[in-house]
Amino acid sequence: MGTICSVIGHKWNNSCTCSRCGNTRDLNHSWNGCRCRICNKTRDEQHNWDHCRCTKCGKTRDEDHYFIYKPVYTEKDGAKKSMCEGTCRICGKVIVIEHDDQPAGGKCSFRCKRCNYTHEDHDFKEVPGRCAEVCSVCGEERDYMKIALDDSESFEKRRSAFMKLDAASMIPESIRTNCAEDKHILKQTKATRQQFQGGTSYTEYICVACGKTIREMDYGN
Repeated sequence: MGTICSVIGHKWNNSCTCSRCGNTRDLNHSWNGCRCRICNKTRDEQHNWDHCRCTKCGKTRDEDHYFIYKPVYTEKDGAKKSMCEGTCRICGKVIVIEHDDQPAGGKCSFRCKRCNYTHEDHDFKEVPGRCAEVCSVCGEERDYMKIALDDSESFEKRRSAFMKLDAASMIPESIRTNCAEDKHILKQTKATRQQFQGGTSYTEYICVACGKTIREMDYGN
């Protein structure tokens, strides 16, 4: 408080700011939406929203974001899965959601209308008497060797393909040799954490080719 104001009081002039010393009070603001033109105090009303952020006071809200999307890959059920990753260009919020697929020409071809990711989604069925499967919609075929070696497939599909190849004696000798020498095609299936410092934990893997389970122990310090 200025010397004069301490003696004779503030000069408010029906405002929120003293015209002599600059002190402010929470009365008689000159509101321009959510911000006072004079003292810059803000209030939570009459915001000027640009999607999720007020252009006057900078407040953000978790709605009406301006997402820019791109395709990303995530691990789900032991397989790589493509998803939409959206980043708000205003506040930076990130979300990962399923694609919004639309038909893209072929019977089993689709394109995400958000991120433009194009992919095929077939309905494959096993072909009796053959190590292959065929799509019931478009007729495309793929053999089990391709499935067995495709890292984007789930563990269950790859293991099932290897089992069918094994029954037909079609597993390549190089893979059989590698498995015999413990050079497996491993997928992680389970991991535990130490319950206390120095405790025991482990990570468990299964070979998709031969089905052998390997457990790596961590006995702590």
